Amino acid sequence: MQGDTYNGAGANFDFDKEATVMQHDFEFPNVNFSWFAEHIFRITDRWNVTPGVRVEFIQTTAAGNYHDIARDNRDSITSDVVIFEHKKLPRKFLLGAIGSSYKFRNGTELYGNLSQNYRSVTFNDIRVSSPSFEVDPAIEDERGFSGDLGVRGVLAKSLRYDVNVFSLYYGNRIGEYGDKRNGAAIRRRGNVGAAMIYGLESFLELDLLSLMKRDADKWKLAVYSNFTLTEATYVKSAVKNIDGKRVEYVPVTNFKSGVQLGYRTWKFSFQFSHLSEQYTDATNIEDGGYAGVTGVVPSYSLMDMSAGWSRKWLSLEASINNLANVSYFTRRAIGYPGPGIIPGEGRSIYLTAGFTIR
Repeated sequence: MQGDTYNGAGANFDFDKEATVMQHDFEFPNVNFSWFAEHIFRITDRWNVTPGVRVEFIQTTAAGNYHDIARDNRDSITSDVVIFEHKKLPRKFLLGAIGSSYKFRNGTELYGNLSQNYRSVTFNDIRVSSPSFEVDPAIEDERGFSGDLGVRGVLAKSLRYDVNVFSLYYGNRIGEYGDKRNGAAIRRRGNVGAAMIYGLESFLELDLLSLMKRDADKWKLAVYSNFTLTEATYVKSAVKNIDGKRVEYVPVTNFKSGVQLGYRTWKFSFQFSHLSEQYTDATNIEDGGYAGVTGVVPSYSLMDMSAGWSRKWLSLEASINNLANVSYFTRRAIGYPGPGIIPGEGRSIYLTAGFTIR
């Protein structure tokens, strides 16, 4: 439901009792069921191939009514038309995938996967009631494919690693872009074009005590890093000013690194993370103006730490997120809980106690 509420600075989630109509009243029943099967073919004792198939049925429905309200330059209502709507989007599809891996004598594993992708439209893609935002009535589900090839294993009994390259293609990716309606600028959501996403992902964990050949019965000391490098571009689009632009909400770099220290029943961890800047719409607007619903999400770095202690029946843990109290935001929203930027949490401290009753 959507309608008028009360003025004021406090939190009030009730509708205005003097309002005579509800501006937006919808139900979104949904039906979704699927069947899938896979089988592991062990070609040799080191090589296996796993094909799979998935059959899925989805029916997304929007049933209700909304008010099409027109206003003049003084913001006075010139017309108010109630529109009843009942949309059904039934579809069924078949998806296939295949994966394979080979293990060498030293324990190193080479693996690869190839699969078809599918992302269905959501309730928000069917009906939105906003004077500055609309959904393309011809919006369709996203379809594409993805693949990855990687290697993982352990070196010198100390370094665990997993490194892979990946690629993801969508022929009709859903996105947001600027448009005009009756001469006024609006935001529009629809299938904006074909997107190609590819990159490199790595995970490394080094056991320092094992590397130095020290006794690890009482102590634990390890460092780790997770790094992702991604290139995401619209390679074809019928919408103006999108072809060749970066895909929204896909940072070029995503890096996490940390240290884990343990002694008997004590444990300590520290993590540093960094995300590069990201665009929030398919046209790559740098500055969306005072409204704050479009533009760049700037890069940000965060630090988190935690410490814990445990016995047979009791465990205590303390954690501090956003240790440096960095001001940042993660996305820009057109509707709830916006409009505008959605800020990240400031410094927060958590204390947890756990009891085990036998």
